Amino acid sequence: MRLIITLFLLSLVCNGCRNEPTTPGTDTTSQTREAQTSELRHKLRAVTTADGISKSEAELIAECYFHQNVGCGAFTGIQDGGDFWIVDAKVGFAGTPVKDFHIDKRTGRITSPIGPSYATPLQIFP
Repeated sequence: MRLIITLFLLSLVCNGCRNEPTTPGTDTTSQTREAQTSELRHKLRAVTTADGISKSEAELIAECYFHQNVGCGAFTGIQDGGDFWIVDAKVGFAGTPVKDFHIDKRTGRITSPIGPSYATPLQIFP
């Protein structure tokens, strides 16, 4: 059992949280990332703040945020926080839970303790 745990930890240390290359045309990884970015940008444009932010829209916003801004971490879900959606997420090698990451239900404003905050979701992708 110790061997398995040791190998797992060694794998984490060696592989870590890799940042994918983002220079266009460098390899298939960057092309895949570009395609994902393009698809997410297209989906995000359909989010309308005029009618408020639904749970499914908040999930898309969080997915876009993590894709664009978080190299080592994961968005894991959305919870209702009254006037805002609470983004459940983990960051870093150890998967430290993120606290106080919110998406305003009325305006779509993103308040993040782990990266940039945005007045509107459309600001995620420049």
